[in-house]
Amino acid sequence: MKKYKCEICNKYLSINTYKSRKMHINGSKHKLLKETYFMELMERNDIKNNIKSHKARLGKNYEFFLGKQNYGFRLPPCTFNKDFTIPPCPKNFRLPKFFDFTDAANFCSDINKNLQNILEKNFD
Repeated sequence: MKKYKCEICNKYLSINTYKSRKMHINGSKHKLLKETYFMELMERNDIKNNIKSHKARLGKNYEFFLGKQNYGFRLPPCTFNKDFTIPPCPKNFRLPKFFDFTDAANFCSDINKNLQNILEKNFD
């Protein structure tokens, strides 16, 4: 059975299971060593210069990559006429009491057939 080696702690785990790896990764010693490892990386000049060059190349799009963009609701990209208006809801519209949403027969592909079926059931 293979042993798991943690590159940050430079330690071999004798049991290579998901549970043992997760237990090691959630440990305080591993977290502390990981934090110091990345802090040392950020202090290196070649990495600092690399980050600065990427920021300069991105320019205005840098905030987009940081995740500071508003991810609210947006309409899909499409074109509308300039005089487009949303029609008002029909007044006093109600489905008949016997209308069954679970029945697939109530939803034909042709709307005229649907209306005809509803009217026939309503007057029977």
